[in-house]
Amino acid sequence: MREFQQRRILRRLMYSNVSIFFLLVIFIFFIFSIADVYNKSREAIKKNEEVSSELNDIKSKKDYFEAEIDRLNTNAGIEDELRDKFQIAKPGERVIIIVDDKKDDSEDATPRKSLNWFWNIFGR
Repeated sequence: MREFQQRRILRRLMYSNVSIFFLLVIFIFFIFSIADVYNKSREAIKKNEEVSSELNDIKSKKDYFEAEIDRLNTNAGIEDELRDKFQIAKPGERVIIIVDDKKDDSEDATPRKSLNWFWNIFGR
């Protein structure tokens, strides 16, 4: 008989409002913890994608610079760079520099034309 009474007391404790409230609080705590872990997981995935794209950019720059270094290690590459940067010519060659000295006449003439009608009115 005592055994049945102990079971009854245990059931009353388990199904009491206090124990249900306590279990509900624990459940809510777990839900918030899971949501926090999920958000951190999403942020980590996003950060990983950003780092991967940055790594690919850096690798492509590395390949470009290695190709430039290989090109500059040859005599032809050095000669091309010197010709481009310093406009150097070999003996017997001439360097021609083309300067575009064309001014936009419409910009300079517009103020003069607009003032010409003013001067014509006053006879100047």
